[in-house]
Amino acid sequence: MGVGRFERALTAADLPLPAGADISVERVVSPRTVELQVDRKGHRRLPVAARVEGVPAGGVVWAGNLLVEPTTVEVTGPQQALATLDSVRLDAVRINGKRDTVSAAVEADALPDWCTMDPEKVTVTVPLEPEASRRVTVRVESPRGAEAYTVTPERVTVTVSARRSLLPAGALAEIRVHWLAPAAPELLVGHRVGLRVGHLPDEARVRMDPESVTVRPAQP
Repeated sequence: MGVGRFERALTAADLPLPAGADISVERVVSPRTVELQVDRKGHRRLPVAARVEGVPAGGVVWAGNLLVEPTTVEVTGPQQALATLDSVRLDAVRINGKRDTVSAAVEADALPDWCTMDPEKVTVTVPLEPEASRRVTVRVESPRGAEAYTVTPERVTVTVSARRSLLPAGALAEIRVHWLAPAAPELLVGHRVGLRVGHLPDEARVRMDPESVTVRPAQP
C-alpha cells in the first residue's frame, strides 16, 4: 500500500472471533467502510520550547534564564505531521511560591497524532535566587551640553534591587545619575526634570529619592 487516503469495505471476515467460540458474524451493520490515511514514517530532530508559569515567593527572584537538558529531541511520526513542527512545546514548570531552584522532568505539551519523542521527558531547571537591595547616595550629573546648569537637590538616594549574585559588595561603586533635558537647558530653569541611572544590570529594579530635581544655573 502506498502513501495516500484509502477507503476499504468491511466484511464479516474482518472481524476476529475467539478461537473455539460457537458464534459467527452474518453481516456488518456499521460502519460499512473504513478510511485510512497512510503516510511514510519519518524522524526529525527539533529544539524544545520550555515554559515557566507562576511567581516565586516574596524576596525570591527569577531572572528569566533556564537550563534545559537535552535541548533537542527526536520526533518520530508521519512525515506530513513532522513537516508542521519547528519545535516541541513542553509542559510548563510551575514556580508559584517557590523559594529554591526548581528542577522538573516534563513531557511534550502536545504532539500531532501518532507522533512520539525521544527521550520522552526533558529536564528543565529554573534558577531562583534571593533578592538583595543596596542603597547609595549619588551626585546628580548634568547631561552633555548642559554643563552650565545644575540641579537642586544635588544628590539623590538610589535603591537598587536585584538577584543577590548581581549585587556583591561594591556593586554600586560605578553608578551614575544624570538629569534629563527634554528641551534646551535654558528653557528648563526652575522646572523639575526626571533622572536616568546608568551602569546597572538590565534586570535590576531602581528607586530614587527624590525622583525628580529642579534645574538652575550653575554657580560661577
